[in-house]
Amino acid sequence: MGACPRRAQTGADGQGTQRRDRGHDEGDGSQLASAGEDGTLRFWQFPAVPAKRLAQPHADAVTALTLSADGNRVYTASADKTVRLSNTGTGQQERQFTGPAAAVNAVAAGGAHVAGGTEDGQ
Repeated sequence: MGACPRRAQTGADGQGTQRRDRGHDEGDGSQLASAGEDGTLRFWQFPAVPAKRLAQPHADAVTALTLSADGNRVYTASADKTVRLSNTGTGQQERQFTGPAAAVNAVAAGGAHVAGGTEDGQ
């Protein structure tokens, strides 16, 4: 599943706000991970279970995510210039990848490798 369209919402102050959510489907329909511009990541299981939050949220918007093949870990990319690996069961961060000079807008993982795409194309 890719980016969801931007949709307008009305905030508590009555002013219109914009929100864009991104999500990834596990493939068998049993688990979904979604992330928003507020830097949070939520895991959804079907049938529904209570939402979980990352123990250490990103400092800026989560821009992309992908689940590991077994669904036990999630990689999140962020405008805070990091990629993080977190446990889907506990929400605990297992690793943080740093170094880009620009926002990370894409992430892919396979086997022992993880790749991120940055806003500046580097």
